[in-house]
Amino acid sequence: MTISKRFRNLWISLLAAEAMTEEARVAACRAFLAQLNTLHEQAGSPTMSELEKLSGGTGNNGHQPRLLTRSTTHDILRGKRKKVPSWPWVASFVTACHAAAEQTGLPTETMGTLTDWHARWRAARGDQPAVALDSEASEEPLAEPSRDPMPPVPSSPTPAPDDDPLLPAEDAGQPDEHAQRMLQVYGRTGVRLMKDCPFDVKVGVSLAVIALLRGHAHEGVQRLREAAQAGHRDALELLSHPRRQQMAADYAYRCGLGYQRADRTEVAMFFYRMAADPGGHPEAAYQLALIHRDKGEGWSAAYWFRIAAAKGHHLATAAFDGISEELSHAHPGESWMLPTDMVDSSQPPPPSLTGDPPAPLI
Repeated sequence: MTISKRFRNLWISLLAAEAMTEEARVAACRAFLAQLNTLHEQAGSPTMSELEKLSGGTGNNGHQPRLLTRSTTHDILRGKRKKVPSWPWVASFVTACHAAAEQTGLPTETMGTLTDWHARWRAARGDQPAVALDSEASEEPLAEPSRDPMPPVPSSPTPAPDDDPLLPAEDAGQPDEHAQRMLQVYGRTGVRLMKDCPFDVKVGVSLAVIALLRGHAHEGVQRLREAAQAGHRDALELLSHPRRQQMAADYAYRCGLGYQRADRTEVAMFFYRMAADPGGHPEAAYQLALIHRDKGEGWSAAYWFRIAAAKGHHLATAAFDGISEELSHAHPGESWMLPTDMVDSSQPPPPSLTGDPPAPLI
């Protein structure tokens, strides 16, 4: 074999090895992102807005943790970033997920500590240098995370064995199933309302309406019967109304108005969204669009203006035309942001409103 042929064979072997290494790197990154998404589901699928708020506190060691901006978190979980996230981002995400789970009573035993996640992060990163995926932090290199001591564990991530002495050991799996079911039926906002006001009849009717609009008729009717027995007029009317879903949407809209007047905007948005979709309430969609517009979330506002306009809401039609004009001239860096999540919903935003800006709205 000539030298040139040997060199060529060696070069081909090196290229093949490099390709295999790149393939392994991509596979490790995808596996790690899948683990992050599983953690997000175990935390009850909190919205990007909720994660951003939960990450805004102070860490265990007194330092300010990495803020989980909605756009960055959305892109990472959807696999739009091609590299393993930076450790500060992962640590903040894990801590925020623990906090979200604790808020709604979900178990955290299987979610893993920061020490566990640090080991997973190192395994996924391999020998790559730590690279920040956050666009706002990509200009300054991050220090290599120290191996000793290991990163701090979130405060009380795992309940002590005697936290609930009345719970038999053989029933340890029941709270997990029950909490997951409550989250599925009522959403995170509904679960919080249930915990804050467990014996409030009005809240009971609101929970019934949430269950009905989310497609859980059995739970909704059961709560309506309980409220009706307590003498709640709306519950009695809802039980006998021939167009129960329509009335439920109107009730959800009125709940949204009440919470908005009480300056609880996030809860109001949740009820507006229930009323607008799947309830089909045009005024709820319009009010939701106004809130998104005031928050500088132009694409989300345009979406809900369009929903309301399709239902014949004349003010929404004019507002949709106006915001479409603004969005068509908006700069990518301006405050008219792409929506990264829907309020209190584990489902992704409509396909036409994710990723790159959609085609001009006409």
